[in-house]
Amino acid sequence: MLDLIYSDEDKISANGQRYEPHFKSDWNPDLFCEQSYICHLVVLRTALVRDVGGFRTGVEGAQDWDLLWRVMERSNPERVCHVPFILYHWRSIEGSTAQGTGAKPYVLEAQRPILNRRNNMKRVA
Repeated sequence: MLDLIYSDEDKISANGQRYEPHFKSDWNPDLFCEQSYICHLVVLRTALVRDVGGFRTGVEGAQDWDLLWRVMERSNPERVCHVPFILYHWRSIEGSTAQGTGAKPYVLEAQRPILNRRNNMKRVA
């Protein structure tokens, strides 16, 4: 039984040009602890998302990483599956973080409580 499935992704411009493929590693807890590398496309076990309380307020801009942290605290590596195909095309348009974090500077600040939490707990193995 799987708790988390994620795929590779790329970006797509307003005129439909695909670029910057992101070929992700299989589950890597050290990388996950340092950055939100999973990002898009993610499928999570519904019951587990409900158990951890779903999305929370106060981490807008980093809500995906926060949710994944809480899910992985209750899961284990054997329940994670990386699908090594580009199944998500992130729209890169004006104002999107696909063009850079400068578009939404609050994202970096939203990551701070997640990183602080990480520093106060064991690594997600």
